[in-house]
Amino acid sequence: MTKVHFILAEDRAQSRFIKRQLAETGAWLHLVVGTWLELAETLQGVFLAGTVEDHWGQRLAQAAAGMEEAFWAASLQVAPAETLACLDAELRRLLRAAGPGQMLADCRPESLGARGSRHFLELCALHRGMEGILPAELDMVQRLLAVEPATRLKDVAVYPGLLRSVPDPWQQALLQWLNGLAGSQADAEILALLAALGADEGQGGGPSGISPPGCSPPAATGCPWTIRSSGWRFGTPCRRWRWPPGSFSRPCATTGV
Repeated sequence: MTKVHFILAEDRAQSRFIKRQLAETGAWLHLVVGTWLELAETLQGVFLAGTVEDHWGQRLAQAAAGMEEAFWAASLQVAPAETLACLDAELRRLLRAAGPGQMLADCRPESLGARGSRHFLELCALHRGMEGILPAELDMVQRLLAVEPATRLKDVAVYPGLLRSVPDPWQQALLQWLNGLAGSQADAEILALLAALGADEGQGGGPSGISPPGCSPPAATGCPWTIRSSGWRFGTPCRRWRWPPGSFSRPCATTGV
């Protein structure tokens, strides 16, 4: 089976830089450089995974409006667009942090106080009110992880060593699954190229901690996230949760927490 080697770039600027470097070294066969979005497009073709209609925004608005006692209810009446945007971002962040196959309620942090626990549980209830659907990008990953491997047209070995940010649990699961299917050892020439471009493959794939093809994946450690409670101003939701741990420390202007 043909194997495609995909060098994962952080953004389009880095992708263009890598492509220029490759062009200077000559022609490469079955080598692709791209961002997460371009990887998703490649996988849709490899696994013949069609697109599905995205009902996330509609379900979110309906479920949020139906919870009249929730902590966001007053804000939703005053600033519906801004409140829904905040709920959208925070619910996506929680789902990303929980990872595939995990329920939000099962990943409840132990460090939350009474108020934070109530808000977290209401967000869990909000997601249940949406019938547990996922944002389009996470739904695609879930569908790929459930596909029959024999249906793939090609193997895709992904090299994440040049990433500057840490992939979330969904991205990690996808990379480990793809490289597990691709099997064998990583291409020595590509690893040499990554090393020349600044990737530290000796650390198991650079800052992402994802193993390149041919290496053992890191052990799962459960839900790798924490929640920080901050509170909401009337009509204008404050920023409430950030993942990964340590990525958000500014206190809420209203509560000081």
